[in-house]
Amino acid sequence: QLAQQLGYADFDCRIDHMGLTETSAGPLRFGPGPAPALTIERIQLLYNPASIAKGELDQIILSGLSIKGVIDKDGISLLGFEKKPAPANTLDLDPASKENLPTHSQLPALPFNTIIIRRSFLLVKTDNQEFRIPFSCTIEKTTIPESAITRLAGNLQFNPRGTPVSLAFSVNLTEKPFAHLELYGNRFQLLDFADIWSRIPDLKLRGQVALKAEADLNLSPLKVEKLQARIEWQQGELAYNNLHIYNSRSAAGVSPNTILTLSKNGISAPWQLQLNRLAFAAPFSPAITDLDISLRQNPDRIDLQGHWTTELTGYEPNSGLTLKPFAKKWALTADFDQQGSYKASLSSPTDDQKWQLDSDTLSVSGQSPDIKIALKGQKPGQRQLSWQFSLNQTVINNSGNILQCPTIKTVGQTEIKSANKGGSTLPVTKTKGNFTCQKLTLNQTDLGRIEASFQQQGEKFRFKGSYASKIIKELKLIVEGECGIKQTGGFQAGASLTIPACKPARPVILGKFLPAAGKGTFDGIFSATGKLAYDTDDSSKFHGEVTINLNDANFNDPEKNISCSNINCRLNFPELPSMFSAPDQKLTFAQLKAGNINCQNGTFSFQLERNQSLFIEKGRIGWCGGNVETQALRLSPNIDHYQSTLYCDRLKLTELLKQLGQIEAQGQGSVNGRIPIKLNRGKITFTDGFLYSTPNQPGNIKIKSGTALTAGIPTDSPQFAQLDLAREALKDYQYKWAKLKLNSQADELILNLQFDGKPNLALPFVYKKELGGFARITGEGPGSHFQGIRLDINLRLPLNHILQYKDLSNLVN
Repeated sequence: QLAQQLGYADFDCRIDHMGLTETSAGPLRFGPGPAPALTIERIQLLYNPASIAKGELDQIILSGLSIKGVIDKDGISLLGFEKKPAPANTLDLDPASKENLPTHSQLPALPFNTIIIRRSFLLVKTDNQEFRIPFSCTIEKTTIPESAITRLAGNLQFNPRGTPVSLAFSVNLTEKPFAHLELYGNRFQLLDFADIWSRIPDLKLRGQVALKAEADLNLSPLKVEKLQARIEWQQGELAYNNLHIYNSRSAAGVSPNTILTLSKNGISAPWQLQLNRLAFAAPFSPAITDLDISLRQNPDRIDLQGHWTTELTGYEPNSGLTLKPFAKKWALTADFDQQGSYKASLSSPTDDQKWQLDSDTLSVSGQSPDIKIALKGQKPGQRQLSWQFSLNQTVINNSGNILQCPTIKTVGQTEIKSANKGGSTLPVTKTKGNFTCQKLTLNQTDLGRIEASFQQQGEKFRFKGSYASKIIKELKLIVEGECGIKQTGGFQAGASLTIPACKPARPVILGKFLPAAGKGTFDGIFSATGKLAYDTDDSSKFHGEVTINLNDANFNDPEKNISCSNINCRLNFPELPSMFSAPDQKLTFAQLKAGNINCQNGTFSFQLERNQSLFIEKGRIGWCGGNVETQALRLSPNIDHYQSTLYCDRLKLTELLKQLGQIEAQGQGSVNGRIPIKLNRGKITFTDGFLYSTPNQPGNIKIKSGTALTAGIPTDSPQFAQLDLAREALKDYQYKWAKLKLNSQADELILNLQFDGKPNLALPFVYKKELGGFARITGEGPGSHFQGIRLDINLRLPLNHILQYKDLSNLVN
């Protein structure tokens, strides 16, 4: 009769005992077939004549209850069992008993005082897998006649994978039925359920979960009046593809576990969700802390408010960047109405917090950014997203070079509409925005400003930006390009950059950028073109090319007596982002002056290499009416000593003496040879430099003032007399051959001059036997005619005055 009243047609039961106080039966089967959906090994009904007279049983004891179910897309149902609609009337064992029940109760009469379920289990089948969950239950009913209240109290215990979980409940059956529930579950080992998680590829889940919940429910209609629920995740870790979540490390005063709470403290009170901390994997170990979200439901709207803190810290191995601990507070507000309109805003205002990224030579820091995001939906299928992002007081320190930007700001909005395409509804977006950096300073020098705009065109974004220089007001960099998602799912972007030819109105002081350049100035016509591309499906990801041109440029530093005019250079970088150039790059200049040295028509072929070294492939300079060619030379930032050889061809002897020894001379004749040169820790030295006149080509030299030959030598010394004779001879001297040797010692250039020839005029000297040499005659006299004389002269000259080598070496380094 009970099975039929509940609508179960396929029912089989064997009653093996019936007495005045007890009836037992078993087994019982509900459902068709050899494997019914519900079976009971044994049922015991305990009663007495008084309870039977009231239509009630003292106890119902069920042993070996087995419930089989299936979970599919339609929900949960019993296997092989089809439930028929129950009749409208309730079970009525005794008409008299119905009169004793409260007439205002909306729940059916319950003809028992106690139900005990033992040794039972629930079998759930899904996708050819079956899960067995043991459980037991005790339910007791009490009735308070004077208040017409029927109360049910009980405890349900089940053991999924051996972990005990208990649900204690107390139900008051009144005009407004009420229930109180308490749920406890301790130390769920998530690895015990690995066969369930393994159904999701690449999902890994471990740790222990503890559950605790307490709730007060109004049953008719069903509403939650109060709720306190707590989930604690211990020693937890979740990994799915690139997502990696784990419990935070234990710290002083901070729980190492993740704790999630859900609460409600009254029917009209809001729902409250709180999370203490949740950490994510590197880089920079992001974490969410102090999450607090409340949801209030009103008759015509839903209000949502929340706040939390994000934390970042850690090390990124690919870039070598270390992020100092940085915390950021966030606030969320949202409301939804019955007409389908809604609005939400997420904000994180700037505060006193600082962020800083460091590497070996680079440091990037700034004030906490100001972030604002807003979403509006005016009607179904139409939404608008707007955002504003500001970085303040950004500082980039690269090996002492400090780049500062007071404000970097981007503002934009996206309109989202729903459109039907091919029988399906797809979102169509339209986005536009702009980016500004009003001021850039390098070492307290204002560099200029950056502006950019972007706009969506179909499935791609077009962008255009410009940089306007403050130092060279005529210089402007223009960047144009587009980006978007490819059909393969990858990301692709491309851009072109251009610097139109420009010339500064006044020379630029280089010392603001290169301290070694001091007060040197630079001007010229500058231009550049290039292309950049990025493709996630390309093995190289990012690549590009840029060509820089410099024409009619001039460098001048009067304080250091260095200048270079009419400089022309073309520099091509074919494989960005690698900063190495193509081979055989050209640099030419019309004239170079450094101290007493004066060169013309310089031409160099060079290459900037991958290891940041400069490889001078070859060079040729016009000097002293002839040419000087260089060997191949590689300059590296990790090397402070170099050596090379200068090959000299047909240098005019008189011009050479003028530049090296400050000797004013006239005449004809040239010298050739080589000059080995060394640069060691910023100092230039010469070793065994040797120049000689062309064989069988005599020359003539006339030195007007030879004071440099005898400077610093006492007039009464034998050495002075010899140099005095040489000085007179060189006033008009015809030589067969000439040789010059160059060496350096400390900061001096030792110049050895050797001549073989004769003076063209009589010299005011006569030979004196008592002196064993020649002596200058006083007054008028014929002097002496020399048919041949060999001269050997040593000069000591200051290198720093001749070459300005200290400043040149600083520029090289």
